[in-house]
Amino acid sequence: MLRSDQKFDDKNSANATNIENASLEQGSGFEASRQTSTLAEILKNRRIVLWCLLLYLLPINYGYEMTMVGKLYAAPAFQRQFGQEYEGVWTIKTSDQQLLNSANIISVVGVFVSACLNGFISDYLGRKWVVVIASFICCAGVILQGFPFDVYTLFGGKLLGNMGVGLGFSLGPVFVAELAPESFRGLALAFMNTMIVLGQWANSLTIYGCSFRHDEWAWRLPLFVQVIPPGILLILSLLILPESPSWLMIHGKEEQALRALKIFKGKGVDAEASLEAIKRAVEMEKAASETQKESSWRDCFKGPNLRRTIIVIMVFCGQQWVGVTFIAGYLPYYFSLAGVKNALGVAQGAFAIQLFGNVCSWPLVDRVGRRPLMVSGCFAIVVGLVIIGCINIKRSDASLKATVALMTM
Repeated sequence: MLRSDQKFDDKNSANATNIENASLEQGSGFEASRQTSTLAEILKNRRIVLWCLLLYLLPINYGYEMTMVGKLYAAPAFQRQFGQEYEGVWTIKTSDQQLLNSANIISVVGVFVSACLNGFISDYLGRKWVVVIASFICCAGVILQGFPFDVYTLFGGKLLGNMGVGLGFSLGPVFVAELAPESFRGLALAFMNTMIVLGQWANSLTIYGCSFRHDEWAWRLPLFVQVIPPGILLILSLLILPESPSWLMIHGKEEQALRALKIFKGKGVDAEASLEAIKRAVEMEKAASETQKESSWRDCFKGPNLRRTIIVIMVFCGQQWVGVTFIAGYLPYYFSLAGVKNALGVAQGAFAIQLFGNVCSWPLVDRVGRRPLMVSGCFAIVVGLVIIGCINIKRSDASLKATVALMTM
């Protein structure tokens, strides 16, 4: 736990924003942050896009794993493995269900703790090695879940895997922000949410595909599929992922930073110009830290910084309050309660539309702005839920079809 008067280190990631803002376009100099990201901009930065997608592999696991255990309860093979038979019916004991369900809550705490520690760990070890460690921990947790001796082993594997996800989940945006050009940064950061949605759909597809099996792999396969994203990230991180140029410059490793920039941005890009911009930003931060008064964590909750802190917290809380957890985890169950046949199959359409809507935000995040997208999205959700409530006052086949359509949208 940090002391309230603990000082910020001038090499801390708190200074990363200023360093990131000094990044240059690929050989063309600094561009204004209001420049609109277009398809041409994506193609122009396609090399950076590939690096972003690599660094965002762990958020896929976050979306995939968040509703995994609840869906496995319905698998007969899972019930036989971890449950008990009563009058010819296999069920999971209530205490075991409570234990596994509590893992979701505890996992959120684990992700939170990992995210809090991540800044200090990545400042000391470097961005690359945090990615490697996070991927390894995540793979170990998945393997433990795939070969559990009992529900306690499954519980432990879930916690371990989420610790790794927490490290990688919080580091990804920092690493990407240090790589992406200013005009491309908003879109690059929006990719992370797309990867989370992709993970949610991948989970639903895997569960749906395994629902036709009747052996133990009906529940083992969905668990083992989780090892693919961190496994790929672990191997590629060890083989080809360079260290963050900003981190290298902060630690005085100028030659290594230049080599890393050339790898990240490729040929035909003035890596020296980008390096000079990062170098100037680091020097400015060091000079500012010597002249300005010492800062502490309490400053985040004083004066104008309090409003900024509240905005940042509410943005992330708002993502959960709109009902994304319900949609991701309980939509098939809700459809089945509503009388929909093949509810799990119908839910695939909902996840596909969810992914499509997320992709549609790519060109809008810089054209329209963040706030209008959030406000309009929340307004559409409220209107849709009110309509669903009204049309279901009197149940009918027509109201059921309308409910499914509105929930899908």
